[in-house]
Amino acid sequence: MIVFVWCICSDFVNALILFHKPVVVAVNGPAVGFGMALLALCDVIYASDKASFSCPYTSLCQTPEACASYTLPKIVGSAMVSQTVLSRGKFSEK
Repeated sequence: MIVFVWCICSDFVNALILFHKPVVVAVNGPAVGFGMALLALCDVIYASDKASFSCPYTSLCQTPEACASYTLPKIVGSAMVSQTVLSRGKFSEK
């Protein structure tokens, strides 16, 4: 079962990376873990006042997925990613 889910997620992430049209998303609530990692693969992100972003990987004893360890530092900076991933912190659209 775990291998099957991993294959689906891997195929989805690869399709998102190779998609030939711009990927536009809107966030109107919490983007947690995999949801936040996928945002880094999108071209345009709109966030409402209610949007929040967090990566609870350390509390779940997991490593970042969906290329998050590569893409997030390039977008929001290494310090913000370290603070969010390592300390289980959150940040908002502001």
